[in-house]
Amino acid sequence: MRMRTNIELTAALLALGCGGPAAQNGSKLGPTEPAVTDIERYMPLKADTVYAFETSIENSGEQGVLMMHVDRPRANQAVLVVGGRAQRLAIEKQGIRLENGGWLLKAPLSVAAQFKGQFGLVVIRSTDAQVQVPAGRFTGCVETIEESPAVKKRVTTVFCPDIGIVSLDAEGAIGDDFGRERAVLRSYGPRVDINQMPAGK
Repeated sequence: MRMRTNIELTAALLALGCGGPAAQNGSKLGPTEPAVTDIERYMPLKADTVYAFETSIENSGEQGVLMMHVDRPRANQAVLVVGGRAQRLAIEKQGIRLENGGWLLKAPLSVAAQFKGQFGLVVIRSTDAQVQVPAGRFTGCVETIEESPAVKKRVTTVFCPDIGIVSLDAEGAIGDDFGRERAVLRSYGPRVDINQMPAGK
């Protein structure tokens, strides 16, 4: 037995694994209020932003691509959509909270700060991390580690300024088997609607 498939586990790391079907209304955010903390700088959640992650499973060598889309129905709410599933996030003064429980990122952004995550305790390991991924080299990033002995899982996530999540590493066990999966940012930017492109393009 091995860990869940690449897309399933990576989606869970992006707080999407427990979400419901994606909303169909295509709602977009109108005029917004300024961010109440600097948390949104490390997870901007801009409406209609699309992220592409290269994914890999260490044990099998399987590789793939994970697409994530951001919707902002309201100034204080965001919806992440991947693989037809969605997770709502509440944007609060303290940080960005998963509406089904736990925090994605929470103030203060200081080394050794702790908060409850989706499945375990999250600890901020660095606020000045550097990372090289296919999308580029980024500095001044926040690195978090979430782990729980009860579920035998450990997730390392790197959030970079004005971008959001740039890498995720998941290590875990099912029974006596151990596995590792990784997702790294390949590209990001506004969604392109080909129906709105000028003729001849």
